[in-house]
Amino acid sequence: MDYLPSFRPNNAICDCLAELKQVELPEPATHAWVSIAGELYLAAYYPNIGHRALYPLSRVEVSPHFHKHP
Repeated sequence: MDYLPSFRPNNAICDCLAELKQVELPEPATHAWVSIAGELYLAAYYPNIGHRALYPLSRVEVSPHFHKHP
């Protein structure tokens, strides 16, 4: 591994990183609601292109035809 001259990780860290590279992670959820600093976002994952995106709901305009249920 190439590292910056000022950074030399110890063997335990290198062993742990090598093990993590061999673990197969499950496919992430395609969407989820997340709160960041009190603001609601839609987190989306597009598996066909391996892309993740966050969409802030504060920027979404609500249609005048949308009715909230009490």
